[in-house]
Amino acid sequence: MIISENTTKSQLAIELSEYGFYVLPCCWPDETGNCGCGKGHIGREIGKAPLFRDWPGRSINDPTIISAWWSKWPQANIGIDLAKSGLLVVDLDDGSRINELHTLLDIPPGTTTVKTGRGYHLYFRNPGIKTTSFKLPNGLGDLKASGFVLAPGSQHQSGQVYELISGSFSEILEPPEPVIELIHQHEQQEAVYAYLPDDIEARAEQTMSKLPNFVTEIWQSGRNSGDRSGEAYNLARLCVENGITDLLDIASVVFTSAAHHDKFKDRPDGWKDAVRVAERALKMATTGGGRYFIMEADRSDLDFPEDCAVGICADIAKMFSEHFEAPFSYWFFAALTYLSAAISGYIELDSEEIIQPRIYLAIIGPSADSRKSTVIDKVGVFFKDALGEYMPHVEHGLGSGEGLAQVLQDNKHCIIALDELKLLTQKARIEHSSLLPMLTSLFHKNEFSNSTRKSRINLRGVHVSLLSACTTETFESMWTSEFLDIGFVNRLWLVPDKARKRIALPETIPSEKKQALAQRLADIVAFIHTKASQKGKIYANGTEAEIKVVTPIRLKLTDKARDLFEQWYCSRPLSEHSKRLDAYAKRLMILLAVSQDNLESIDSETVNKVIKLVDWQYNVRKAYDPIDCDNRMAAMEQRIMRTLMRNGPLPDGRLRKAVHWERYGTWFYETALKNLQNSGVLMAKKGRRGSVYFLGEHPQEWGV
Repeated sequence: MIISENTTKSQLAIELSEYGFYVLPCCWPDETGNCGCGKGHIGREIGKAPLFRDWPGRSINDPTIISAWWSKWPQANIGIDLAKSGLLVVDLDDGSRINELHTLLDIPPGTTTVKTGRGYHLYFRNPGIKTTSFKLPNGLGDLKASGFVLAPGSQHQSGQVYELISGSFSEILEPPEPVIELIHQHEQQEAVYAYLPDDIEARAEQTMSKLPNFVTEIWQSGRNSGDRSGEAYNLARLCVENGITDLLDIASVVFTSAAHHDKFKDRPDGWKDAVRVAERALKMATTGGGRYFIMEADRSDLDFPEDCAVGICADIAKMFSEHFEAPFSYWFFAALTYLSAAISGYIELDSEEIIQPRIYLAIIGPSADSRKSTVIDKVGVFFKDALGEYMPHVEHGLGSGEGLAQVLQDNKHCIIALDELKLLTQKARIEHSSLLPMLTSLFHKNEFSNSTRKSRINLRGVHVSLLSACTTETFESMWTSEFLDIGFVNRLWLVPDKARKRIALPETIPSEKKQALAQRLADIVAFIHTKASQKGKIYANGTEAEIKVVTPIRLKLTDKARDLFEQWYCSRPLSEHSKRLDAYAKRLMILLAVSQDNLESIDSETVNKVIKLVDWQYNVRKAYDPIDCDNRMAAMEQRIMRTLMRNGPLPDGRLRKAVHWERYGTWFYETALKNLQNSGVLMAKKGRRGSVYFLGEHPQEWGV
């Protein structure tokens, strides 16, 4: 492969395809180092992100199609699909360590080597070994057998062009023996994750017999403060600190502990999670990390579990998220909220308790960048067009409590749509307003009565849902004691997220795609309304009149699903953050079942997804609950702790920006840091570019 000034990327891509490699077009940097493809990529995505979301299914080695792609995007970087191309790549980020890498892996002469933006790619044939990517020893980079890498001729964000410096793509070598050995070791390690040992109970008891009594008491007690990830890790660290160094012994203790057994045993990756906790404890003990603190792995608890999004609402969310910047989670829960309002009163959970699938949703994100209002508007229009007569009334904005009561008198099914949730807090704080008690009561009930100086409110048979948006900072600071005391905030389902892509001009969604989803949605809602509705008659003043009588459909749980939910309910953490999560779990069971057009029963798979969602919501609440402090110093301390809990360790500059230090002043910020460090809740590590801050031991004890 010879690259000259006149060689085009199209020629390079076609040449690679002639060697049997599968390629795909990727983003390229402009002359300023920003995204040049127009899709608004940021950070590490610049110059690397595929131009297709579904790239694994579209990478190809057909020269005709490749030529068409690069005719459309002549500057596009070239990605090589490793799995389809049968390649292994050693990815070294730190180019200064190339000699160390050669020594470790016994790299043979003539190895195909490409100089990248910061390091090197070393290519080998995959000899049929099925493996995923994993990290090499001593922090020397990664070995990749899946995903893609950029080919020679591609341009890094820094301006560096990827350059073939040795070997060729026509004769790629087999991997040396040390690489094969590392792959086998990795596969053996993965096997440890995959299979739960048959003797796990006996193994755990034998391990516990070697530990002090206080550790045994923790293992047996079933205590749970609500931070199960933290407690699981601390239990593993106690094992390590008391002489237990076998990975499986520690994992068996974590897996079988009374407080955490429910966290691991009923989940497909439960044993794998327990092993990873044990691995982390061993690693931290070896490297000198003495205390528990929130790391990247723990922050994944705040990532929306997309595998729980199913059915028509997930398909609607996917359609919109592919064309707009707003994240998938916003679209999914907005669709669920509109669906909940459309079917409330027509379908319930089979229980003596009246359980209707209504949601009070708060979409949280950074200012206009997350496109929260776009989600509310677009999903509303879609549902209106699809449902017609079955569409609930949408009330945009809020006035007085009496005004809302009149709206609800005229529209028994209503969604309150607020581009700014803060409007609710402003209106509800007006003296003698009935707005807050009305909305708080209508979360669980369909009726509300209240007398004011001027009028009496008497609502019956109303079904209210709330769809609102708010910035992160405003959400944390706008609530007053009236809202906190009455419990309104924990009636909200919070969806924090942010836009991760930039789309200057969204493409038109194909009408046939919209119509197909709209028809599916209409069929589901119409069937529920029709099945639940019957004609009845009333007699008044000697006159007969025909009315609609609604008998809600009753959805039952299968026996396995009921057992699973009861296990979660009995073991859930009891704290301020968990209030009403059980109510939402019951509502989500209905919504996920209906979204999948399942009106017969709720199965264990659906309940598993619901449990995963409410566990996620619990972690979200811990990270985003309102900051309720009496003074500015305490507020700054809370902001620092909340920010680190959500984002993990941060350098000083990013932490300052995230907590908006300029609104408080340098003295408040620096004094708050000192206070937190002196109390042990905050720790700092000095680096070349300043301090990096992270939470210290047991942050939950400090209200985080």
